[in-house]
Amino acid sequence: MAHVTHYQRYSKNTQLSPGRARVALDQLLAVAIAMQLNDLARACREGLALAERLVELVAKRRAQRTTRGGGEAKTVDRKMDKLIRALCRRLEDLADSLEDEALGERAAELVEQLFPKGYYAVTSLPYEDELAEVTRIIKVFTEGEAAADVAALELGMLVDRIDRLLPAYAEALELRQLVTAGDVRSARDEVHAATCAVVAFVLFHFRKPEEEEVRARLLAPFDDQYARAAEARKRKGGAVEAGEDGAAVDDLDGALDDEALAEEEALDEAVAGDGPEGEAAEAAPEVPASDAGGEPPAEDVPPTLRPIPRG
Repeated sequence: MAHVTHYQRYSKNTQLSPGRARVALDQLLAVAIAMQLNDLARACREGLALAERLVELVAKRRAQRTTRGGGEAKTVDRKMDKLIRALCRRLEDLADSLEDEALGERAAELVEQLFPKGYYAVTSLPYEDELAEVTRIIKVFTEGEAAADVAALELGMLVDRIDRLLPAYAEALELRQLVTAGDVRSARDEVHAATCAVVAFVLFHFRKPEEEEVRARLLAPFDDQYARAAEARKRKGGAVEAGEDGAAVDDLDGALDDEALAEEEALDEAVAGDGPEGEAAEAAPEVPASDAGGEPPAEDVPPTLRPIPRG
């Protein structure tokens, strides 16, 4: 069946990158609107929404993978570790130097209460646990029994800096957890399924020989992007291209393929602590480690090639 073969040429082709899929769908949407093909326009909008989500996921995953060890979360964690170490040492120094005075006794009590096993017991915790523990410690100084001791022990600057860093720490952890390689794979597959459904719609509803010109016009955006993708794969280190409207085309062909995502998924497991690159493996005393004609039989038509209901 010619139209099935034509469909398979698209569905089995290399999946378009999110930027390319977005450009193709956006261009097809404009044509569909001009031709008053409301069902096709709706399918394009649904595909565009999925492509936009994939672009966002990829961008967030890139942000959280600025280093293989955890990106922004690791950077903020290092800052927090230094501040916690300084706070613990400040209390220990006061306890040692003023041991016979009331302030020294109070400092010693706080060391025993907040750092009974030393600062490293806090800074070596997994990120989320460290966040919870530091939040508890700071509340002792800002809302709890030690609030009156901050000024006397000259802890104001350290307590304030740690307190102001907590929201950034929490935000970095949210970013780190938000996007996994599995999330990217699922979103990528959803975009591919949506583009296949759009192509299938065109091939099914404009399959007659006399509709070849209309069919070619509707499929032109996809033909163009597949051709561009093929050309990009021939080049090594090709620059980011621009669409007809000047918008950048995010050329991620190959960056979202199965092999690359499998490697990313393995990395996710490692960073979660299930492999050698996990947080525990990164821990160190100095810097603890805390994305044509006639209705064919339904059974002969790929599921995504069946008509999109009108209504």
